[in-house]
Amino acid sequence: MLCSGLCYAQIPTERLYKAWLQEDMTIWRNFLDSVKWETLSKADQAKYINYEYGYVALVADGQLEDEITARIDTFATHLQSLRYYLESAPYMAYRAAECAFRAKSSTIDLIPMGLKAQRLISSAFKYDKKDPFALTVAGVLDFYTPPLFGGSRTRAMHYFKDATKNYELAGDTVNNWNYKMAQTAETFFAPKK
Repeated sequence: MLCSGLCYAQIPTERLYKAWLQEDMTIWRNFLDSVKWETLSKADQAKYINYEYGYVALVADGQLEDEITARIDTFATHLQSLRYYLESAPYMAYRAAECAFRAKSSTIDLIPMGLKAQRLISSAFKYDKKDPFALTVAGVLDFYTPPLFGGSRTRAMHYFKDATKNYELAGDTVNNWNYKMAQTAETFFAPKK
C-alpha cells in the first residue's frame, strides 16, 4: 500500500515524521522495506539513509540478532554508495553510528567498535564542528557511552543544544525528526515509565 504511491515519488518526510512523533516505527519499517534503493535518486538516497539510520537506532533492540546484523549491513552498504555524495561531516557521523550499532549488537565488538565510533565522530568535527547531524550523533554517542569510556550525559545535552541551534540556523526544522529529537533531548532520553 505504501509502496504503490511512493516507490517512484519523493521520500514522504511529513508522513514519516508524524509516525516518529507517534512512535509508530512500523510505518518506517514498511517504508524502508518497500522502497528499492537503486530506483532512488542520490538526493532521495541521502534522505532514505537518514530514516534507515533512525530505524536501526530506535528499533533495533527488539529485533533478533541476525535481523539487526542484516539491517546494519544494508545500512553500511547504502552509506558506502553515498560516500562521494554526502558532505564529509554527516558521512563520518553516519559511519560513527554504524560502528555504534555494531558495538551495541555484539559484545565481542563492543569496545573496538565503540572506540572507532568515537574516532569517527571526532573526524566529522574536523570537517565541520557545527554540522547539526554530526552534533546530534555525537550527543547520542556521548549519552550512551559509559563514563568509564569517556561518555558524558552532560556533554551530550550540550551537543543536542548546539545541534538544535544549528538546525534552526540552517532552516532545517520542518518534518526533521533529528531536529525534534535534539530539541527535546531532555525528555526524549529520559527513562521511559
